[in-house]
Amino acid sequence: MKSDFNGHGKADVLWQNTSGSRALWLMNGSTFGSSIFLPSVATS
Repeated sequence: MKSDFNGHGKADVLWQNTSGSRALWLMNGSTFGSSIFLPSVATS
């Protein structure tokens, strides 16, 4: 599954704000498990 970032067989969510900040939500089905904040990216 391409949206499974931690290899547990369930989809996770990658968010990116218009400011360039990013976070990864590790999900357990439709239930939020934990988050990982990633380095920001340039928006220009």
